[in-house]
Amino acid sequence: MVIKAVMFDIGGVLTTGPFEGFARYEREHGLPEGLIRRINSTNPDTNAWALFERGQVDVAGFCDLFESEARGLGYDVDAQAVMAALRGEPRPEMVAAVRFCKSRFKTAALTNNFASSRERPEASSGIYGLFDVLIESSKVGVRKPDPRFYELACEALGVEPSEAVFLDDLGINLKPARQMGMHTIKVTSGPQAVGELYAVLGVAPQGWAVQGSGSEGVPAMSGPLDDITVIEIANWIAAPSATALMADMGASVIKVEPPGGDSMRNKLRQPTFADGYPGTDIVFQLDNRGKRSIAVDLGDERGQDIVRE
Repeated sequence: MVIKAVMFDIGGVLTTGPFEGFARYEREHGLPEGLIRRINSTNPDTNAWALFERGQVDVAGFCDLFESEARGLGYDVDAQAVMAALRGEPRPEMVAAVRFCKSRFKTAALTNNFASSRERPEASSGIYGLFDVLIESSKVGVRKPDPRFYELACEALGVEPSEAVFLDDLGINLKPARQMGMHTIKVTSGPQAVGELYAVLGVAPQGWAVQGSGSEGVPAMSGPLDDITVIEIANWIAAPSATALMADMGASVIKVEPPGGDSMRNKLRQPTFADGYPGTDIVFQLDNRGKRSIAVDLGDERGQDIVRE
C-alpha cells in the first residue's frame, strides 16, 4: 500500500517529553522518584489526568482531583506546578521532518492534551500550524490509545490506516495503531525517528544520507517485542540482565524497586572504570539499560494495586 499520510505525536516526539520535568519536580520537592507517573498510572482511564485530557474537567477540577489522588498515596503535590513541568522544547530535526513530509504527504498531529495546552511551547512556537489536521484529546473526547482516536485522524485525512505512518514515543499508543494496519515508529531519539521515517517513506530531503553502521542516522529496525510491556520485580543480576535483553528487542520494561531502591545499586561500583561518573555502578547500569523504574512498597496493599494496574 502506498503511504499517503504521516501522523506525529507531539510531546516526546516533536518536542522533548514531560518525564524529565516530572523527575525534576520530584527531586526539587523531596518526592519519591516516579511518583507522578505512579499517580497517572493508577486507574488510568478514570483518574484526574484521563478526565482532563478528555476535556471532562477544567483546570480547577483537575487540580483538586490530582492533589486528592496524591494525598491518597500519602503525598502533597502542587498540581499547577506539575502542569508547568510538562513544558518541552521543540526538536529541530523533527520539525524539519514534519515540514518535509507536509510538502509530499498529508500530515496530522495526534496529541493527548488539555485545554490549557495551547499555552505550551509547541503552540506558541507554531508547531501546531505545521499540520494539515490536529487531533486533540481535549476536543474530541477520546485519547490515545483508544482506537477511535486513530480512526478520527484517518477520517480527517481521508486515508485508510494502511496508508499512514504514525510516530509516538510510547509503545502502548503504537499497539492499537499497528493493529489497525498503520506503519508505526517508536521514537527513542530525533535522529533515530527521522532515519526510520525516511526509510519507511522511501524518500528523504536533498542532502540526507544514511550514515555507516552504528550511526544514529541508520533507520532503526522494529524489534520483535515492540508491543510488549514487561513488569520486572527482581534484583541482583540474572533476571535484570534477561529483561535488559528484552528491552534491547523493543519491549517496554518497567522495573519495580522497593522504596530504598534495588539492593544492587552501587554494590559493584568500580571507580577505575567509572571515572567522571560518581555514584554509578557499571554492572547495575548495564543490566538495567533501556528500562523505566518505579519505587513501590509491595508489602503495602496500595503498592500491590499499583503494580496490578
